[in-house]
Amino acid sequence: MAKFKARARTVDMLGRQQIAGAPTAINELFKNAHDAYAKRVEVDYYRPENLFLLRDNGIGMTETEYEERWLTLGSESKVDDKLLPYRPPEEPERPMMGEKGIGRLAIARLGPQALVMTRARRDSTTHDLIVSLVNWQLFELPGVNLEDIEIPIRRYRSGEFPTQDDVVAMAESIRQTLPLVASSAHSAFLAHIEQTLKAITIDPRKIDTFFNAPSVFEEGDVPLSLRDGGCGTHFLIQPAESFLATEIDEDQRSDDDPVFTKFLVGFANTMVPDAEPPRIQARFRDWKTVETHQELIGGTQFLTPDDFKSADHHFRGHFDEFGVFEGTVSVYDQAPIRHVVTWDAGEG
Repeated sequence: MAKFKARARTVDMLGRQQIAGAPTAINELFKNAHDAYAKRVEVDYYRPENLFLLRDNGIGMTETEYEERWLTLGSESKVDDKLLPYRPPEEPERPMMGEKGIGRLAIARLGPQALVMTRARRDSTTHDLIVSLVNWQLFELPGVNLEDIEIPIRRYRSGEFPTQDDVVAMAESIRQTLPLVASSAHSAFLAHIEQTLKAITIDPRKIDTFFNAPSVFEEGDVPLSLRDGGCGTHFLIQPAESFLATEIDEDQRSDDDPVFTKFLVGFANTMVPDAEPPRIQARFRDWKTVETHQELIGGTQFLTPDDFKSADHHFRGHFDEFGVFEGTVSVYDQAPIRHVVTWDAGEG
């Protein structure tokens, strides 16, 4: 009897190679935050330290969930209702935005390694903080099977929080396994991986203090911190891909087609006057210096109810199961009239 085997390159092929660009990758992670019942998801691109930080305040993951879902390809949560993510009792059920369960692999498009930090809350129980370092370059190595790659994981109990020394130690543990995992890999590529591992200078405590300062988050918001029982999932990516800065700068100079931000702006509907408050609010802060940042997608960047009211034409209605639109159309402030559009290609 023969068996299928999966090379480590499978992760790279399904993730980094399938993502068109940074906006697509970030959008996938926004969708994951939505599915985790987060109320906020925020990006801070900190250029001085080449750090890309994406945080949400969702339900987080337990250690078991991190290993058996996040680190497992093709998990059943999308096809088996019994395995759907935990839903907080006070939250209405959300439709799942993630489709194939591989959106998490989009992180590799944003940088070659990520520190994953997650803390779960289930009912009245707050779980330990789970911290893991994932180097995506390992999944580009030839001749390496998926099960050969080990991901360092650490658990921090209440009152504990990872230090820079902890992160460096996890990077060192990966470096020490390189000769065993990739004995046939080209020495130049192994040296490149070692260089990436040495480039991580993340200090989670310092980052938590800086990005949760009152000057950063809006009045009334609670800091997106995993300390003191805070829950959610944070991705700390360093070094971030250099094309991020280039794409953002080109986007800001473009008047006609701001490709980067238009893919992310309006992730939640804040335009229609009578729409319900968005389930999740997304923000993206671009830090070009230590003291100044630019808000790319939050606040008033998206269309407002006033913009909606000033539009020349308004459509209101719905599509049925046969693709037929039925509703009303208002043109230039005239009274709405009923309108039906059939979908002939549907053939009934």
